Amino acid sequence: MRKIALLILCLSLLNDVFSQKEGNIWYFGNNAGVSFNTSPPTALTNGKLSQREGCSSVCDKNGNLLFYTDGQKVYDRQHNLMSNGSGLFGNNSSCQSGVIIPWPDSTSKYFIITVDAIENSAAYGVRYSVVDMRLNSGYGDVVSTEKNIVLTKPQCEKATAVLQCNKRDFWLVTNHSSSDSILAFAITPAGINKKAVRSNTGYSMSGNLNNNLGYLNPSHDGTKLVSCHFLLDMFLLMDFDNLTGKVSNVMSFSKPAAYCGEFSPNNKILYVSGLRSPTSIDQFDISSNNQSNIQSSKKLIFNYGSGEMGALKLAPDGKIYATSETTGYNGYIGAISSPDSIGPYYSPKNIYLAGKMARLGLPNIFYSTPFNNNQSVTIKDTCFLNVTSLSLTVNPSGTTKWYFDDLASGASNSATGAKVKHTFTSSGKFKVMAIYNTGCITDTIYRSLTILNTKQKFSLGNDTSVCHGNQVTLKPNITGVSYTWSTGETTNSIKVNSNGKYWLQINFSCGASLDTIEIFDKVKNTDFTIPRDTFICQKIINYPIIVKSLIAHQSLWNTGETRDTILASSAGNYIINMKHICGNYIDTIVLSQFNYAKPLRDTAYCFPSTQTISTTSQNKIKWSTGDTTQSIQISQPGQFIIEETNKQCKHIDTLLVTPKTKTTKIFAGNDTIICNHPFSQNLSISCIDPHTTLWSNGATTDNTSVTDSGYYFVTVKNACHTFMDTTRIELFNKYLNLGKDTTFCFASDFIISVPNRPNYQYKWQDGSNGNTFAAKRKGQYYLTTSYGKCQVSDTLNILGDDATDELYIPNAFTPNDDEVNDFFPFSFSSKPIDIEIYNRWGEKIYDVKKSQIGWNGVYKNNLVESGVYLYKIKYKDCSNRNVFVKGTFTVIY
Repeated sequence: MRKIALLILCLSLLNDVFSQKEGNIWYFGNNAGVSFNTSPPTALTNGKLSQREGCSSVCDKNGNLLFYTDGQKVYDRQHNLMSNGSGLFGNNSSCQSGVIIPWPDSTSKYFIITVDAIENSAAYGVRYSVVDMRLNSGYGDVVSTEKNIVLTKPQCEKATAVLQCNKRDFWLVTNHSSSDSILAFAITPAGINKKAVRSNTGYSMSGNLNNNLGYLNPSHDGTKLVSCHFLLDMFLLMDFDNLTGKVSNVMSFSKPAAYCGEFSPNNKILYVSGLRSPTSIDQFDISSNNQSNIQSSKKLIFNYGSGEMGALKLAPDGKIYATSETTGYNGYIGAISSPDSIGPYYSPKNIYLAGKMARLGLPNIFYSTPFNNNQSVTIKDTCFLNVTSLSLTVNPSGTTKWYFDDLASGASNSATGAKVKHTFTSSGKFKVMAIYNTGCITDTIYRSLTILNTKQKFSLGNDTSVCHGNQVTLKPNITGVSYTWSTGETTNSIKVNSNGKYWLQINFSCGASLDTIEIFDKVKNTDFTIPRDTFICQKIINYPIIVKSLIAHQSLWNTGETRDTILASSAGNYIINMKHICGNYIDTIVLSQFNYAKPLRDTAYCFPSTQTISTTSQNKIKWSTGDTTQSIQISQPGQFIIEETNKQCKHIDTLLVTPKTKTTKIFAGNDTIICNHPFSQNLSISCIDPHTTLWSNGATTDNTSVTDSGYYFVTVKNACHTFMDTTRIELFNKYLNLGKDTTFCFASDFIISVPNRPNYQYKWQDGSNGNTFAAKRKGQYYLTTSYGKCQVSDTLNILGDDATDELYIPNAFTPNDDEVNDFFPFSFSSKPIDIEIYNRWGEKIYDVKKSQIGWNGVYKNNLVESGVYLYKIKYKDCSNRNVFVKGTFTVIY
């Protein structure tokens, strides 16, 4: 037992290593960052990286940032560029541009592994530089004598680190660019061994450096590698020997645009991202280690649909994070929340980057120890005296030691093998321990199990009585079983608050047991006798309400009385509160009385018209008309009966309706137009009923005379109605004046206008209609206005300048002295004009102010040549307005 205790202590110390936090802070993309020192993780915005792909960062064991790099520059924990931290031979477009690895057995020195990009023909290859944290006052700096030291070149964009079995040294693993080789460089306290261990995969990447594009990542137990080749639409899965650095059992799988692979924490599931077309994440179950089974297990986890997808990385919180440059998603990193489970557990917007942007790369972080395997133990048959089988899914090359926590079994308390059997010596709880060792990895798994007795006895207790509505908890004293209650619940206890029978069946792998309990009410509603609600047709006077009880109680009515029987004198709610051992019994007796409406009075209405008869009754109604509503419409006199009923009660009432007066009709006369003035018009009405008359002119007789035009209305009232009628008397407006005869310059139309009167007709000398006319020349104009039989006319004479009085400008003239077209322009106006004439070279050859004749074609005492000339003319029109014109004309001989 002492040896076992010592082993547990050693394993506990190893687990402390697992809790270290070297990878708790990430910087990547365009100034993006995430801290896993908080839960949930926190976005960081203070990073200096602006990197599309490979990057890396490292913390101390407490999660405090030390430095980070993009493979070209190195930044310290204060985000300052180290003084010797630029000019490293990584590349912005290299998948794994920089990897940080601690120098074994050193507390201050780290290797930065850099990898060049194919855009640079991978010329710089794989190199290393050393950071010493003792430099620069503890902020660290790149050692100038150990910078950009070549390991191999040219080389593809792949580099990763694997912890060796001694938990101290490392393997730096990279893919050879021009062969099928995997190179593993040993990193020890002595430094990096430049002589690599070479393994052949059988899949040559020679001929095109692009064939190697993609990530190379190890499993978390250091036993497998995944290498992605997105231009070849495939990835390689291979075993890695942590002792020797050798690769074996290489399998290839189809995955379009495969870019980055990442293993689940238990190393049984592999996730692979596609860079583009499709931009997706696929899941592969690799637990079978069988190529066909692995390929057929492929499941789509998420498809971004467009853009480009980048790296996958397992984080300290147990989630696998993913990055994408797809618009709408690049402000976040996504997460596979349950990476050990089969199925799409992916959130594409899991961590908001607080305004910073993700690119293709996530930090190529090496954790100083592999993740715990979290192996699952399968247990079958836990019945007492039966053989219990226990198994652990492990790598066949490892060994498993079991301890069953069954001291009474003696030497049988332990066993070796991935699958073992044990017969427990008693029922009860046991804590089984399995220690799994591969030579590199030691993992300890604890599982609690309960060995069940084949006869599980339990009791829900004796039948009992409780006050109605009180809650009772039913809970058996037994664990390690499943429960099925009569209520359908499956919890280990239930709460009930009503009487009845309840049963529980416990189910366990060895059988089932059942028990029943009955809950009774101490006080039941049937212990009280309360009269029913009652409807009474007559007036309520001393109506007895009698209650009875089979149990001791105290009564209190809402009337204040304390007897069981009271006398009611009115309708209403009578509430009794009967206090007893379990509380109060409260009930209400409703006494209702038949209430019918007040009698309807006989009345007289004006007919013919529709009248409304209404009742205020809230009972069921039926009229002698057959209507059942509170109001009915009547259009003739007569006798009307209303019947009210409510339950067994009935009441009848009769209403007599008589006519009040006869109908009167009024007519004030037709609308009339009067042509002549003055005039007198008689208006009258005819009415046979007693009435009053009022005209709009104040007259109160049935006849009146009017002498002015306008609207006249009459109002006649009798006992039932008010009647109105209107007539219009309109006087024809004989005044029509087109204005005085006038003289006008017809540079524009002369508008003749008269008022536009409704219903008047207009006719001009040319037959046109309307109250306006546009005269275009001098002459005589006349208008006739009519309304009905009335008519009036007027005439207007307009004198004006003739149209020929305006200036006429020809497009050619012949200055040949033949008295025909000898001058330019031809003017028939006595008004002077200003003329400027230019030849085709822009030379002014004529300029005369206030001319009345024009140019005769002479320039410098000679007639000008035939051809085209430009003119500018200014003159006044007949309305004395200035007119400016210019153009060209031709001189012809």
